[in-house]
Amino acid sequence: MSIASYKDWILQRFSGLGPDHLRLVGEIRVGEAKLPAGGLLAKAGNPATHAFMLLDGWAGLFSHIPHYAPQLVDVMLPGDVAGIWGCLAGKYGHSLRALTPLRYSIFDGATLAKHVGQHGKFGLALMRQLAEDELRREAFIARLRSGAAIQRLAHLFLDVTDRLKVAGHPDETMCVFPLQRSHLAMLAGISEVHVSRTLADLRRQGLIALANNILLISDRQRLAETARVARPSARPRSPESLSTHALHRQQTTLDMSERQTVDRCPA
Repeated sequence: MSIASYKDWILQRFSGLGPDHLRLVGEIRVGEAKLPAGGLLAKAGNPATHAFMLLDGWAGLFSHIPHYAPQLVDVMLPGDVAGIWGCLAGKYGHSLRALTPLRYSIFDGATLAKHVGQHGKFGLALMRQLAEDELRREAFIARLRSGAAIQRLAHLFLDVTDRLKVAGHPDETMCVFPLQRSHLAMLAGISEVHVSRTLADLRRQGLIALANNILLISDRQRLAETARVARPSARPRSPESLSTHALHRQQTTLDMSERQTVDRCPA
């Protein structure tokens, strides 16, 4: 799927912006470009000169931690915006790499920062949407770092298809899905072998089919139920029970010490 008109999408995505603000957006936008799969759109730590809106294709948002390989932390879909925080802060916080061929709009970072400072309502609308995006990303990462593997991948499939639907994709049960097992493994925090086993499990249960970069959700309601299943967790002990447990362990230790002392005494 793709975004036909960036202007219409901006009005839909950034609540609080009206047609009069499109003039500001037009001043910030400097053009449109394409990038092949694997190309780097922004690099973490580099000066942030531009922001981007994806019009067609998927990109990966990667975090960089010293001495570790880059980690895929989120997937950017058509309609998603990246680089605004970087333009305001002066440098990119994440790297953005094309997972498929991309078509995107480019926005000048300096002009963006100037308009945010001079036009309060415009800046507030941008900040509100960026805050919502950040909350969604934090929840997305948290869900993909907890629960069983089958829960993690179920949530990932639901999240992606929900976001595509918001952007105008007509079918929430089937979509192009270019993520490879290595991507799924990084996102879910599991091994590629575990990804393969979990995908086979989801397929055996009749929940999804994934082949030739096409995702088919066979039973969305059951997939949602699978994603919501909570892990069993130990019930936390009360302070009283912890104290009792500690006393019991202490008494057991003393008893064992006494028995060992008796055993060592000569008959």
